[in-house]
Amino acid sequence: MADETFGFDGTTDTTKSISSWVYGSYFQAPGSGEVKSITWNLNASTGSDFKVAIYNSDLELLGTGTRDNIFVGDIEVTLNSTASITSGEWYWLVGFGSGTISCYYDTVSESYNIGMSDSLNYSDFPEDPLSLTSTYTTREFNVIATYTPSAGADTPTQINIGDSWKEIAAVQINIGDTWKAVEGIQVNIGDTWKEVF
Repeated sequence: MADETFGFDGTTDTTKSISSWVYGSYFQAPGSGEVKSITWNLNASTGSDFKVAIYNSDLELLGTGTRDNIFVGDIEVTLNSTASITSGEWYWLVGFGSGTISCYYDTVSESYNIGMSDSLNYSDFPEDPLSLTSTYTTREFNVIATYTPSAGADTPTQINIGDSWKEIAAVQINIGDTWKAVEGIQVNIGDTWKEVF
């Protein structure tokens, strides 16, 4: 089964220093599985180091990883061990830098994010549990988690409504004032029909 992602990977030019600060965003998992890496869009000077972590909604640490000597771009950090996630649950995707590092974020109307005091030492991260000292409701950081869906589990078809993933129980189409069940949906890619569900 192919890996999937969740988080925010949009395009933005707005940056915030993540050196000596802990930042992260709160996202709902669209499926169950094992998170194996977290990717941040960063702009860093040579020799900067970066740590990531994933926390559940109770601020309990689920996984962490470190990458040294990062530079510019999408910086993928592999977790030391995979972190289990559950479809529909919410998770903090968090990062903390050492050196001169800026992270990208977008200004949104509703989002749950975190900024921590710079008194936290890089060597002390990650905390368990996470100290949620301040939140911002208008910043969504450019961070995504890559996970392997649970083996053998049927991932339900979902739609995003108001930043929440809702399972689609059935799809119907109206033909001549009669609703007919849609048994499958396909998309054409390179002259080949691929099944969506």
